[in-house]
Amino acid sequence: MVGNCAARRLAQQGAALLLLLMLLVLACSTFALSALRGRDAELLRREHNARILAQARQALLAWSLSRDGTAGLGHCSPTSSPNGRACSPLELPCPANPNESAINSIGTSITSCNSAANPASRQGWLPWKTLGIPKLLDAYGEPLWYSVDRGFVVRTQDTEARKINLDSQASLRVFQNGVELTATGDGAAAILFAPGPALAGQNRLAPYQAAQFLDAAGIYNNAQVGGPYITAALASDFNDQLLFIRDRELIELAQPRLGVAIASQLQSYWEAFQIANPPAPSASPVPSAAPTPPPVPTAIPEAYPYPANMLGDATCRDNVVYAANTGCRSQADLCAGILPRAANDWTGQGRFATPAINRLPVWFRQNIWHRAVFYAVKQGIHCTADFVLDGVAEPDIDALLILPGASQSARADNTQLAANASLDLALYLDDAAHQDKWLQPQAREFVTPACTSNDLMLVCRQGVCSERTRLC
Repeated sequence: MVGNCAARRLAQQGAALLLLLMLLVLACSTFALSALRGRDAELLRREHNARILAQARQALLAWSLSRDGTAGLGHCSPTSSPNGRACSPLELPCPANPNESAINSIGTSITSCNSAANPASRQGWLPWKTLGIPKLLDAYGEPLWYSVDRGFVVRTQDTEARKINLDSQASLRVFQNGVELTATGDGAAAILFAPGPALAGQNRLAPYQAAQFLDAAGIYNNAQVGGPYITAALASDFNDQLLFIRDRELIELAQPRLGVAIASQLQSYWEAFQIANPPAPSASPVPSAAPTPPPVPTAIPEAYPYPANMLGDATCRDNVVYAANTGCRSQADLCAGILPRAANDWTGQGRFATPAINRLPVWFRQNIWHRAVFYAVKQGIHCTADFVLDGVAEPDIDALLILPGASQSARADNTQLAANASLDLALYLDDAAHQDKWLQPQAREFVTPACTSNDLMLVCRQGVCSERTRLC
């Protein structure tokens, strides 16, 4: 009897322990599931932010690279810009004012943000209306914030000293774990921020201020005008997510369009040359009166404009837009240099009875895109040697161009009229085989740009220029 009672007590105790264990497992499972759901929710929010940041970044790139036209024409906006200012590739829009009171202007770029004295104007909301996209909100319903570098922000007048071209460099800096992500020549031209929820101490009531939306970590502060900026993991005192556009990326994406503009004008010049210098008529098999001989040319004709002399002509190194017949002119018999700047050198005005059409876009001329482009020709009596590419003579190539990418060192001060562009070709061209060609303009040995090079090479045959394909 006693044994039965003891057995029942043991059974009851075992059942109680089993029940307690089940309750403990259930509690742990509930806690774990709750924590997992919390992490999943936050992960989903971060993924949403990453997606809209990528959308905004793509919209900025598309807007920048499609810029064309003069004020009120083409893709040029705002339409109120004075003096026929041309909208150029590489330009980025001004931010929108977070405290804009005019309903129709909310989400639209402010009129101007290019002043060196007012860097605060280059920080604000992403201008979604200017970009032609919907208003993008982060996972907490906040609009995206946006900072833009002065070197790439839209110009407001055609006479503005600051230019935007292949020599432009961004100076915005981004750090992660104390390591800079934006070295010189790889700087941030634009930075996008998803601000996330308000942290302790942040007050997001109007008027909206960057410090109430963007966070700091150590010596870095995303609300600080001009940075330095920080990207970091989610923490109790930091929840910003950011994405940026590098100056190198912008320039490399613009290179093909620049190449098309140059190729089009060289073809126009070559065609005008052909009209001015038609081939001699073939001999007639039927006897006839002797034709009147063509006039003897006073100079050997050339099918392309000659390069300009970067080393010997100071006007090739500034940011001045000269008259059609002055400034950084072609130099006769110079085999290699840069693209000339004077419009008459691009049309053959004074050389051809019917000059070429000037097809160079207005943005090209106003921003002096000529300056950084290496240019060599095969023509005349001094530049007759064949181009040699990758060790192979190419007798059918009669002109060659190399468009540089972003420089790892500053090669011109594009914010100043003087500019003082560098005379060191190594700052422009990556491949060592090309870096002496200003000093030795008759040297003809070239190489196809390496896979690690950010240069773009064009070769021209009878007025038609095409990209030299990389073998990678």
